[in-house]
Amino acid sequence: MATQAERITALEVHYEHVDKTLTAMSGTLDAVRAEVAEIRTHLDDRFNRIQMAIADDKVASSETKFRVALRVTGWLAGVVATVLGAVVGGLFVFARFLLPRLEKLAFLAQDTAPLVG
Repeated sequence: MATQAERITALEVHYEHVDKTLTAMSGTLDAVRAEVAEIRTHLDDRFNRIQMAIADDKVASSETKFRVALRVTGWLAGVVATVLGAVVGGLFVFARFLLPRLEKLAFLAQDTAPLVG
């Protein structure tokens, strides 16, 4: 049988061993926490970059839609200007060249009215 002093010595040795083990585990746990914090920071940075890229894509997409809208508006304005130009040009041709001939035909029609009727 072990004496009281031997048991106390054995418990002190065991306590020192447990203390060293817990200290080592604490150091390992601190290292793991540091690694996890580093990984989390890295993932947060990556997530922020992805969010910024998505936001940039949305801005670029809306910018593209705006450019398409401007292009369509410009095309429609060109079509309207062409049609108005054709109408005004047609009226000018009618007023400048065809109207005097129609007046001559109208005078001839008045002159020939007694012959017809």
